Amino acid sequence: MKKKSLFLIIFTILSVNLYADKLLDNVISHLKGSKPRMMAFKWSPSSNYIGFLSDKDNNFILDLWIYDLKTGKERELINASKFKIKESEAEKQLKERMRIGNSGIIFFHWFHNGDRILFNLSGNIYTVEVKSGKIEKLPINVKPVLFPIISNNDTKIAFVSKGNVYVYLLNSKKTIQITKDASKDKYYGMAEFAASEELDRFSGLWFSPDGKKLLYTFVDETKMDKYPIVINTSLKPKYTLQNYPFAGGKNAVVKLFIADFNGEKFESKEIKFPLKKEYYLARVYFYGNNPFIYIINRKQNILYKYLYKKDELSLLSKETSKDWINLDSNYYYWKEKNAILFTSEKTPSAYRHLFIFKNNRIEQLTKGEWEIKSFKGFDGEKLYFTANITHPNNVDFAVYNFKTKGIKVLTKKKGYHIISMSPDCKYYIDTYSNRSTPFEKYLVNLKTGEKKLFEKTGIEKIEGLKPCKVEEVSFKNKEGIRFFGVLMYPENIKKGGKIPLIVYTYGGPHAQVCTNFFNPWDYYWFRYFTTKGYAVFKMDNRGSAGRGHKFESPIYRDMGDLEIKDQIEGVKYIVNKFPFIDINRVGIWGWSYGGYMTLTAMTKFAPFFKVGVAVAPVSDWHLYDTAYTERYMDLPQNNKEGYEKSSPLNYVEKLQGKLLILHGVSDDNVHFQNTELFLKKAIENGKKVDLMVFPGKKHSIRGRKTREYLFKRITEYFLNNL
Repeated sequence: MKKKSLFLIIFTILSVNLYADKLLDNVISHLKGSKPRMMAFKWSPSSNYIGFLSDKDNNFILDLWIYDLKTGKERELINASKFKIKESEAEKQLKERMRIGNSGIIFFHWFHNGDRILFNLSGNIYTVEVKSGKIEKLPINVKPVLFPIISNNDTKIAFVSKGNVYVYLLNSKKTIQITKDASKDKYYGMAEFAASEELDRFSGLWFSPDGKKLLYTFVDETKMDKYPIVINTSLKPKYTLQNYPFAGGKNAVVKLFIADFNGEKFESKEIKFPLKKEYYLARVYFYGNNPFIYIINRKQNILYKYLYKKDELSLLSKETSKDWINLDSNYYYWKEKNAILFTSEKTPSAYRHLFIFKNNRIEQLTKGEWEIKSFKGFDGEKLYFTANITHPNNVDFAVYNFKTKGIKVLTKKKGYHIISMSPDCKYYIDTYSNRSTPFEKYLVNLKTGEKKLFEKTGIEKIEGLKPCKVEEVSFKNKEGIRFFGVLMYPENIKKGGKIPLIVYTYGGPHAQVCTNFFNPWDYYWFRYFTTKGYAVFKMDNRGSAGRGHKFESPIYRDMGDLEIKDQIEGVKYIVNKFPFIDINRVGIWGWSYGGYMTLTAMTKFAPFFKVGVAVAPVSDWHLYDTAYTERYMDLPQNNKEGYEKSSPLNYVEKLQGKLLILHGVSDDNVHFQNTELFLKKAIENGKKVDLMVFPGKKHSIRGRKTREYLFKRITEYFLNNL
């Protein structure tokens, strides 16, 4: 009873009686069905078929479909709802790291002969024949079977079960156990938290191209700090202890092993790296059939690239930075030239560009004030990739010709192009949108330019939702640095009238909020605010992605300062340009780093913003993980002043205006402790903070009703207080 009373005293809980608003209900209801039907495209190795996932019933359960290029028809291969769907904790954790909210079939793999597809559900592995649709459950005698991969010669399937690595031999139908000593805090073949959350490495298993070698990770978390994840959603309270790498604390120890196969026998050995200080296993590729491994140091300003050949490890290249190195996943081995194609920001412009490693020499091949996003295809003469060539907020599809050394943008429409290219580089799927055009998916013949419409997501009119004006803004600050933003406001504003402004922000590295693509929440929910007489503004401050490393890196060792100053300067610019904006009624909201931005804006930079809504915010960088925090802030031991200056906890006494915090109690990424400590400081300083907690919810605060409730609360808060 005492604990419950203390909880009620500490936390200010908002009233949960939402006012009736039919228009808002219609907006949110419409958003349920506005998502694309086709997703996660994977081409067959022969380029004759396209596998994809579909939530055709709009129930968040993904089914497996296939499109036949010869017949031009699509058909369902697997209806996941016919299976008993049960996910392991490891699968749930990986989905959370990858921000996947669906269930059903999440991952599937083509066999390399192209006649079958492998998928796993509820801890079992299945294959399905493409032509007949025949399903076979593989006779594997261990459960559950997780994260399976197929060797290129279609003879082996590697997977993880209860923390150990196994290999299933397709010809003999035997299962071989590769590792045997997994425990609660030690496991094999899976990515650790830091890798999957912050390094975009989601796997711990890799087959060599010839299928004769299997590389796998070993992760030891025994020395890591423990954080209690509370799950009080029933009469019996529960909690789990999460091994979490707090900034400045202990990381997981990660080792890499290689198993060499000779028939059904194998020999395993550790690949040992000659580094004395801590490091991350960043990437595992192959140089021919030999492992090519990226290792980055803990501070993430030195990237080592090692070749492992004939049991010997050699350093092929080393990249350094005065602040940090941004990892990407762009890599091709060019067999005919015995060369490697990759991207790096180690350029005079500090934008990510194409390089070639050949004969122990590195050469930069592209240049300019734009960046390559992702490799999409390579045919031996041309490299296909996405990049923001036409504008920092666009994503274009382009090609580099190795003979002419020229670059050509292949997509004509300005906006955002998500590309999935066939292995033979003859076709590609273009998922296109811009701010006012919902997703359109086309199958494009690269040679003829012929297009076939796959899917078109329309815009439905919502009664009572008024049109608004959308203006792209661009301005320079006093230092001559250019910024881009987007302003939405009502069409009809009374002459001399003033309207409030809501600023939406993320603000952190590796992200942009002004990209030129269709976001249903922006298009409908922000229009709801303009219908109610509000303006909505978003801009990309320094520290954001897409503008090169020089634009991103000024926040190094000093987060939470320039980002907010840039946002304030952006607001002042639009107030000057659009005099109907009331500078005395400016609100701000954001999620995760955007929540951190909101706390910082409402405290350190008070009283500029009058209302703030922070969702799942970081309140002190000591509380966040090593890989992310130390990349941008250095270790706390090396940057005590920077951590103190960057913490909203140290400015709570300056809080003015209205502040609402929304947080999932079971958040395993930005822990609820961040909100608890902020509220503790608010109580100590006599500052009122409004709070909405979501029992059992993690960082993404998922669930259809939960999301509806969350956005209604945010909406209500701005309407009532700004």
